[in-house]
Amino acid sequence: MKRGLIFLAWAFAAACLFACSSDDEEVKDPDTVTPDEQEIVRYFTEVALGGEFDDEPPVIRKWLREMKLFVGGTPDAVLRSELDDVITEINDLAHDGFQITLTTDSASSNAYIFFGDPDVFVARYPPAQFYIADNWGLFFSFPDNNTNELYRAIIFVDLVRNADKKAQRHILREELTQSLGLGRDSERYDNSIFQQAWTTVTEYAPIDRDLIWLLYDPAITPGLDSAAVVPLLQQRLQEKV
Repeated sequence: MKRGLIFLAWAFAAACLFACSSDDEEVKDPDTVTPDEQEIVRYFTEVALGGEFDDEPPVIRKWLREMKLFVGGTPDAVLRSELDDVITEINDLAHDGFQITLTTDSASSNAYIFFGDPDVFVARYPPAQFYIADNWGLFFSFPDNNTNELYRAIIFVDLVRNADKKAQRHILREELTQSLGLGRDSERYDNSIFQQAWTTVTEYAPIDRDLIWLLYDPAITPGLDSAAVVPLLQQRLQEKV
């Protein structure tokens, strides 16, 4: 009799605990993607799959090696400081071993950023002549055709036709970030560094930071298409602390 009462009391308490838990808090299904996570994945695929031009295959491109960045032209102290800040932010978000470092040895560099006159830049990199007239900033990223690993980048920030300091800082942040493999523009977020329309945003939007974090995650590898990368993105967002 005593044993039966103990069992009934335990069962009653367990039922109450279960009922209270069900009413007061919803246990998250680990296989359920939240609307916010869905939107991050959607924006990632819009910005990261493919290059700046429509004829480039819609697959992941990213750096697997260190980016050794050589600075050319005539950046002032403000732009130098901004460059340091952007590099620090990117390095803090990357967590797959990728890093950007500045180098004063052009021969050992694999990335070049030029601040200055567009005519001087075109003289140093002639292919830019086809794009320079309509752009105050440019980036050129070079992937391995077999692996889609990025191994070289050339970046331009116009200081002659564009004298506005905030706009120069914006272009620096945008072009350097896009050279990482986030090469496509979007009309979706006004505060995003990837906004298609002209802005002078000088900070990453929260979703921009998510995109950099996801691209430079060990699970995301060059060459993945949409079908392969979407479930990985969803998994990493659910695991993210």
